[in-house]
Amino acid sequence: MKTLSKNTLAQGAATFLSSGEAKPRQKSFSQRANGATTSRPAAGKPPLPAQAFLGTFFGHLYEQRWLATSVHSMTGHAIAIFYGMQRQVGSSKAVTSHRTPYHAIVLFLLLALLPLAARAETLALPNNTRLTYTTPAPILDNEPALPAPQFDADGNATLSGLTLRRTITALPNSTGYAIRLSVTNTRATPIHLRALVPLQITGQQNLLVANQAVANWTVFRLARHKNDIPGPFRPVNDSEATRDAATDNSKGIKETDDPVEAAKRGISFHADPALVIIPDNNADAAVFIGFDGQTEHLSDIALTLDSKRAALHSLDTTAEFDGVLVPPGATRETHTLYIQTGKNCDALLADHVARIKTRYGARLSPLKNIFCTWYFYGPEITAADIRADLAELKKRPVAFDTFLIDYNWDDLFGDWNTDTARFPEGMAAMAAEIRAAGLTPGLWSCPFFLDPACDALKKYPDLPLKNANGEPIKGKIMPFMEPCYILDPTAPSAEKFLIELCGKFRAWGYDYLKFDFLRVVLLDENARFHDRTATRAQAFKRGIDIIRRASGDDAIIGVWGALYEACAGFANIMRSGSDVRGHWDPLEPNAPATRYRLRMRQTFARVFYDQGGLWTSDQDALQLRRRAFENKWRSTRNHISMGNFTDEEAFSLVVYRFLGGGVIQVSEKLDELDQDRYDLYKMVIPTYAPVAKPFKEWTDYVPEYFVSHFGRAKPQAEPVYSAAHTEGSSYPWAVVTLANWNGAESKTLSFSPSDIPDLPTAESYAAFEFKAQTFLGVYKADESISQNLPAHAAGVIRLTPLQNTTTPQLIGTDLNLSNGQEIETINRAAVTLRPEVRMHPATFTFLTYINGKVTITKTKTK
Repeated sequence: MKTLSKNTLAQGAATFLSSGEAKPRQKSFSQRANGATTSRPAAGKPPLPAQAFLGTFFGHLYEQRWLATSVHSMTGHAIAIFYGMQRQVGSSKAVTSHRTPYHAIVLFLLLALLPLAARAETLALPNNTRLTYTTPAPILDNEPALPAPQFDADGNATLSGLTLRRTITALPNSTGYAIRLSVTNTRATPIHLRALVPLQITGQQNLLVANQAVANWTVFRLARHKNDIPGPFRPVNDSEATRDAATDNSKGIKETDDPVEAAKRGISFHADPALVIIPDNNADAAVFIGFDGQTEHLSDIALTLDSKRAALHSLDTTAEFDGVLVPPGATRETHTLYIQTGKNCDALLADHVARIKTRYGARLSPLKNIFCTWYFYGPEITAADIRADLAELKKRPVAFDTFLIDYNWDDLFGDWNTDTARFPEGMAAMAAEIRAAGLTPGLWSCPFFLDPACDALKKYPDLPLKNANGEPIKGKIMPFMEPCYILDPTAPSAEKFLIELCGKFRAWGYDYLKFDFLRVVLLDENARFHDRTATRAQAFKRGIDIIRRASGDDAIIGVWGALYEACAGFANIMRSGSDVRGHWDPLEPNAPATRYRLRMRQTFARVFYDQGGLWTSDQDALQLRRRAFENKWRSTRNHISMGNFTDEEAFSLVVYRFLGGGVIQVSEKLDELDQDRYDLYKMVIPTYAPVAKPFKEWTDYVPEYFVSHFGRAKPQAEPVYSAAHTEGSSYPWAVVTLANWNGAESKTLSFSPSDIPDLPTAESYAAFEFKAQTFLGVYKADESISQNLPAHAAGVIRLTPLQNTTTPQLIGTDLNLSNGQEIETINRAAVTLRPEVRMHPATFTFLTYINGKVTITKTKTK
């Protein structure tokens, strides 16, 4: 019988563990990284009989789950390794009729393979949750697969000239575990580290959450890039959300700035840096699995189903080190991997954000009402266009605080000089005009792109990022862009270049700096940075740290397309999702990418960052104009200037921005905007709203029930009266939003006051509908309030806890969707508005409630 080396056996094990009988259509991380595929025997070369037989026999036992309880034990791993080896040398179907003494074969395998078998460990968590896992060997470039490490009681292991250390720490209150894995190169020569895998779970029996398998899971997935589509999905279902999750845009967005949808149902789902598993009927048993950052490495939390999509095949937690150089004596360590149970998914995500915030800090934006040029003028923007919009704002005021000049004001990426054909007086003069209009000047750039013709490359020739052959990498994100070089943030000249660039923008007078396409540094996992010890995540972090220092601590920095967790402490404003479109329904030929609901899903899946106070999010621009697709504005980029929303859809878009909290951004040609659409902006500008919370289970593509609380700093037992309200309606109130955004038919949505979390207790509640300005009635806590909504429509209802008093109580307004935050003071029914909205006429509805008797009155401001 042919002798098999340890490497052959280890490779066989790796083949089995990464592919097994699931036959995933998407390669495992290690296969993608090394360009490998599962091999099959060449025609005319049958497997060796003994190998084929033993592999067939134990493979059959494995597939029949005879080894289900032991496959992650040392015995099970020995058999799995041999089965994997057999798959490498031949097909198991050729020798199914052979017989042999089972006990002798088992003894032989144990003696031969136990030294190579990975030791399985079990972590017990609350709520009948347990997982059994192994820690595979590091994945190295240009080397055969290493044998499985054997960790001692202190978490140390040595193999092939490497020293591994794995630390496992119990979290407080027995809620889970924190795991870190490091490798030290104790060889005399460097290694190239592709990945570390702290935790690998194989087989459904080794991961049961609240004793439930994947068929009973909802998985909430975090996603690396803004165009990827996070949120909850059912892995075993064939649904819109599940196809989105299987697309995995995070693995590389090359020449498009739009999301895509999987062509067919997938079996592999990837998250970065984390996911949450939520078992059916027990949300309190949810489990968070993920890393606490993106500054040392990117991550791939890969969940793969079996070939029948009925059970878990594997769950791998991979720290991607991108083939970095690890010199002799050097150590590389993963971020901490958290395996944590919590009250529910929201609580676990809040804990994740709190860890990021503690480690990296946070920044919020004092600027929250932004006019942006891109989503009408596109690349055709001129100084004359800006002056026209500033003049219109003077005629028809809206309380913007910032005016952002977006793409194409410059000559070349890299040089960032003024395009004098469009802005003949220069960008400093343009900033002065914006400031004179009472607005903060903002400027767009993409500092990690370098036009091949720019002078900066002559001055700093070391700036371009290179590939393994030493050639500059070219890339583009938008189809109309010419391919550009990508900045290497670790290049010797990178810091000087970025300091000069950001200093120029600030010297011109721009206090708000929008940086776009920063993710281009992250797209090629085989890029070779000037600092060969830097991962993509480290190079990215180095670049943004330079930008923040160069821009100044007082600069307001917005980021469109970057790593989310890595931007904590750097960005004041973060985009929550993909670029908007001027229509609701998908349009061919790229229908999935043009779904407006997709943008909503991205926002609602990422609001936990805002809720945790990491930054102020931006949902991209409101476009409320009426402008047919064919009626383009100077440009071949038709969709940028279009606006095909119905009246119901236009109102829904305003409501959507209200629910997301954060920044309200607008793009219009203001002097042609119809007055009824112009008036919609006063409903959300200025923005006063916190991030809304869904209050029913998120089971559809986007949530349908939301609540926003006002009149107090945070939910608590006793109400905190707003300082703005001196008498009358000082009691906290809630704004409930009902959204029929998932289907194409009208729908009745209903709720009771008792459904609303953190609503102050009262005997009765007044319900007032904002859009129709209709008093709906007085309701007890358990009484149902219903609205029949057309497709794509939203209803906004102020819910006011009533007091039995002769003092008129505010129950609704027609000015701002907060239904009262725009008010500075109330003295009985006399209303004074805040200064920034006093230019708008408004009507306020009051109710007097005495022993169940209701009297309605209205007050108008001038």
